[in-house]
Amino acid sequence: PRRALRLHGAAVAIAERHGGNVPRDHAKLLALPGVGEYTAAAVASFAYGGRHAVLDTNVRRVLARAVTGVQYPPTATTAAERRLARALLPEDDGTA
Repeated sequence: PRRALRLHGAAVAIAERHGGNVPRDHAKLLALPGVGEYTAAAVASFAYGGRHAVLDTNVRRVLARAVTGVQYPPTATTAAERRLARALLPEDDGTA
């Protein structure tokens, strides 16, 4: 039920604050109820072609092993992981 309530809250906020349009801006997405870093980055990247790293568990594990040599990343996403992922993104929004 918690996920459904958060989804409903985000839908209401989108309708009231954004005229029914899902925001393109990462910060505005983060301001929606129940939307965290992963969801905001995924929507901004996949829906709008924005240059945002989408860090799920599998991506974090690959980055940890390939770049830092650590087998398992920390439980929660760190600022260092976000910086590393952003540094690896293509410069062009269209290919990021």
